[in-house]
This record gives sequence, structure tokens and C-alpha cells, in this order.
Amino acid sequence: MKLPWKKKKQVPEPAEETTTPTSSSPVPFGGDLEDFTNLRQHAVRALCGMLMDRHTACQSPHPFCNPGHWQDGDTPQMIVAEVIPQGTKSTGYADLIGIYLCPAVVPHGSENGEDIMQFIAAMTPSEAAPTRKLVVYSPEDGIYPAVYGPIINPVAGDYSTGSIDSDNSRPVNNCNPEPRHCRWQYWESVLNEGDWQVPRYHCLQVFGQWWLVEMDRARGRLQQVAGLQLADSPEHNFGIHSGKFKEGDVIAHRSEGELATILRENWG
Repeated sequence: MKLPWKKKKQVPEPAEETTTPTSSSPVPFGGDLEDFTNLRQHAVRALCGMLMDRHTACQSPHPFCNPGHWQDGDTPQMIVAEVIPQGTKSTGYADLIGIYLCPAVVPHGSENGEDIMQFIAAMTPSEAAPTRKLVVYSPEDGIYPAVYGPIINPVAGDYSTGSIDSDNSRPVNNCNPEPRHCRWQYWESVLNEGDWQVPRYHCLQVFGQWWLVEMDRARGRLQQVAGLQLADSPEHNFGIHSGKFKEGDVIAHRSEGELATILRENWG
């Protein structure tokens, strides 16, 4: 797909390199996740944290680590994400967030427009049901504990359904919405104030950045809520790509857990 946008003209200005959020600080998870503002704020930041936790050298089966995500315009990466609060059996109330993900496409002809927001608005799921899920827990010191994996029982036509496949899911090691290794910016959403519906986000990676746009489908409105620089995270995979571990670490290879799995996948 040949994109018509001029790189220098259409790319949004990312945030200055800083750890200070540009919108209001997120309210604690202890708040009501069925409160629309609370849910959306956490969901956007957790989703961005996952997108920024990546590394080109990573050989693990992570969705945003392959070198193809460095392409500079002609092959965009497109995702539709829907968000709902969910509960656990131990609590009986909504104490985590389910973010459902599906690859997206644009209808033929939509790529010919000159406005990137019109292109993003035209995005639609390319599958009959969501294919992946991010399960997000209450943040700890600004980092979201999160698990990512395939969905085992989605409902066709409903893009916020299904359980994560616990046998094939993996933790997101550093789901940090405000990392130091790249530039980012958040904008507080002003859509759907006071209304309850499933929040939906169209995510486009192109020209070395991610655009995250919230969709108000009922009213035909949209708003960009985040812009992220595409860059390697030195903290990805526990920092093994930044010299924090030596290749062939015998102790780590013999141990159990995610670190041992990561080392075996990347170093054999």
C-alpha cells in the first residue's frame, strides 16, 4: 500500500523526552473501572506501554519486535483495540482491564485520501473476531503488570469477547506508559463524556511512530489520544539486549520462569 502522506508534513510532533505526563496523572486502579474516564485513561496508557516495550533484536514471539516495524511509510501496521473492565473469581468485581486486539485494514480507496485521520477512521477489523488479548492489572510504581496472548473463545462480530489462552500467554515484561527510551505524548479524551459504551481505539504505526485514536462511532467523531515514537527499549526482555546479562548465563538458563524462557528463545 502506497501512502499518500508527506512524512515531514503529516507526522505528529511527539512529546519532548520527559517522564512528566502531558495529561492528568492516572487515577488509581482502586477507582471504579466502570467509570468511563478511569477505564479509558488506564487502558490507553497500558496499551501504549505494551507498544513501547519492544526491541528489534528480540527473537521471542512478541508482536511488535520484528524489524518490519521499522519500515518508513509504505507498509503501515494497523490494529483495532476494544476495552472492557473485567473481574476475577477471587474478587467478584471489575479489578482488571481486558484489551482486545485485532489486525485491521482499510477499505479499498480509503488509502487514497490526503488526511491521515480519515485513513485511521476508515480502519476496520480484518478478522471476524478479536485474535489477541492484553490483560492489565493495577499498576505498581507506574508499571502495569500485564499478560498478552491469543484468545480461545471469541464471538464472531463482537470485538470485545473471549478469554486469554493461559497456556500460550506471556507477560509483558515492562509495560511502562512513560519510559525514558523514547518520546511519547498523551491527550485527555473528551469523547463520550457520561456515556457508557465499549471504548474503541484505532492504532496505526507508520513513519516511525504510533498514532492512537479513540473512535466515537455513534456520533461519527474521533480524537487522537496518544502519539508514540518507535524505538528499542533497553528494558525489553529484562535488559538482555543492553548488556545486563551475558550470553550463555548458565544459572538463568537452568532456572524456571519468564527470564529463563526469554534467554532460551534469544540465545538458544
